[in-house]
Amino acid sequence: MTIVKRAFLSMMRSPVKNTLILLLVVVLSVFLSLGMSTRTAIHHMEMHLRERLPAIATLTHDARATQAKTPSLEMIAAVGALPYVRAYDFRSWTFLFSETLEWAIPSIDDAFIPEGMTKEEMILSYNLGGVTSLGGSVNRFQVGGVNHPYLTDIQAGLIALDSGRLMTEIEIETGAHVALVSRDFAEVNQLEVGAIISLENNLFDHEAIAEYGSWTNGTLFSSNYWHMDAFKIANQLIDLEVVGIFDIQRDFIYLYYAQEMMDIVFFGVELYNRIYIPHRLQMELVHYLTQYEPDLYAAYGMTEDHPLMLEPMFLLSDPRDAQQFVQAAQAVLPENWFIEDTSAAFAPFISSMDHMLWLANLIVIGAVGTAVSILTLLFTLLIHGRRHEISIYRALGETKQKMLGQLLVEVAAVATVAMMIGLFIGNHLAHTISRDMLTHELIRQEQENPSPFANQLPVELILFTPESMSIEELIDTYDVSLNWASTTLFFSVQFGSILFSTTISVIYLIRLNPKKILF
Repeated sequence: MTIVKRAFLSMMRSPVKNTLILLLVVVLSVFLSLGMSTRTAIHHMEMHLRERLPAIATLTHDARATQAKTPSLEMIAAVGALPYVRAYDFRSWTFLFSETLEWAIPSIDDAFIPEGMTKEEMILSYNLGGVTSLGGSVNRFQVGGVNHPYLTDIQAGLIALDSGRLMTEIEIETGAHVALVSRDFAEVNQLEVGAIISLENNLFDHEAIAEYGSWTNGTLFSSNYWHMDAFKIANQLIDLEVVGIFDIQRDFIYLYYAQEMMDIVFFGVELYNRIYIPHRLQMELVHYLTQYEPDLYAAYGMTEDHPLMLEPMFLLSDPRDAQQFVQAAQAVLPENWFIEDTSAAFAPFISSMDHMLWLANLIVIGAVGTAVSILTLLFTLLIHGRRHEISIYRALGETKQKMLGQLLVEVAAVATVAMMIGLFIGNHLAHTISRDMLTHELIRQEQENPSPFANQLPVELILFTPESMSIEELIDTYDVSLNWASTTLFFSVQFGSILFSTTISVIYLIRLNPKKILF
C-alpha cells in the first residue's frame, strides 16, 4: 500500500481531528490572505500614484538675496549623482519667434472661461504667444535646451514620444539643429517627422517699443511690435529639423487659481507649444544675442561662458526619500540656493498608505508566527496520540522517510482545501475592511493637512502636479484582485509554515525506539 493511499485511509478514520486542522488553517489563512492582499493593493496604488504625481525636484534661489551664485554644472551633477535620484537633466529656456508658425491651443472646458469672454479673448488677454495687430502676426515659442537624450519630462510621465525619435548624444554634444515638438503643434502647422521649421532668434529694443507703443490699463503688450524690424536689435534665422513628435500625457489644461491674486495662469498651453533642442545649440543662440546686449545678462549674474539660468530637474526613485535628498543636496549647493520638490503632494497619501502597510505587515507576521506556534503544538498533540500506530509501522520495517511522507500528505491534503477557502475569504475582507480603513485614514490625513497645492510651487513643478488627486480617484486604484504572483506567494508562505510545523512535530516521534513505545 502506498503512503498516499495509507494517508487518505488514515484521514477517513479521523474526521474530527482533520476538521479541527481544517478550521484552524482556514482562520490563519484568512488573516494571512487579508494582510498579503492589502500589501499588494497598496503597492499597486502607490505605483499609480507615482505615475500621476512623480517625485521631482528643482533648484530655486532666495529672491531676497542680492547676489546668488549660480550653481555650476559640477554642483548639478553632484546632486544628480545622489543615490536618491533616478534620473536628472539640466535645461534652460529661451524664446524663438515666427511669423508663419501658429500656436496650438488645447481644448478648454467652457466652465473655465470667464463670463462674458470668449476662449480667444481669454488667451489674448494673457498675451500668450503673440497677437495679430499693426499688419503683422508674430508668435513666441518656448524653447528648452536639454542635455540628455532621454528627457526627464518623458521619464516623469509628462510627455511621451509619439513618432520619430529622440535626439542622440552626438546631436546634443555638437548642438545639431534638431528639435522635438508636440503632436498638437505639428497638426496645427501641418508638420511631420523630417520637416524643417524656421524660427527667428530676436533681441528687441523694449525701451524704443515703450516710447512708441500705446499703453492699455498700465500695461504695454510689446508683442504688438515683434514683427517690426525697427524694434529688432538683433535678428538671426535658424532652421530646425523635427526629428520627433511627442504627446502630452495629461488631460491638461490646468487652470491654477492663486490664493491671493485669484489670477488665472495657464501653465499647460506653453507645454503644447514647447520646442526641445540641444542645450549646446541654445547656448550658441544666446551667445549670439549677448554680443549685442551683454549688460542685460551680467545684471542677472550671468557671464559669456555661462549666459543661461539653468533649470535642473531631478526625478527621485521614491517620494519617501525627498527629505533625505533635500538634506544631502543642500550640502552641495551654494549659499541662498535650495531645493523645491513635489513631496508635499505625496505626504498625506504616503502617510496613510504607510499606516495601512504597517498594519498589513503586522497581520502577515502575526499570522505566520501564530501558524507556526499553534500548528506545531496541535500537530505534536495529534501525532503523539498516534504514537502506537507509528511504532507498529516502524516495527514492521517502515522507513522514517515514508512515515514522515505519509503524515505530510495527510496534513497537506487538509491544508490545501483550508488555504483555498481562507485565501478567498481573506481577499474579500481586504476588499471591504481594509479599503474602508484606508478611506477613513486618507480622509483623516486630508483634514489634518491642508492641500499641498495651497503652497505655491515653482511654475516648472506645477506642470508635474497638474491637479490634486481626489480620495475617491485614489481608492479606485486600490485593487485587491488575485493574481498569480500574490497567490503563489500566499501558498508558498502558508505551505512553508505548515511544513515546518509538521516536520518539527514528527521528527521527535519517529526518532523514538518503537519497542519503548509499544512495551
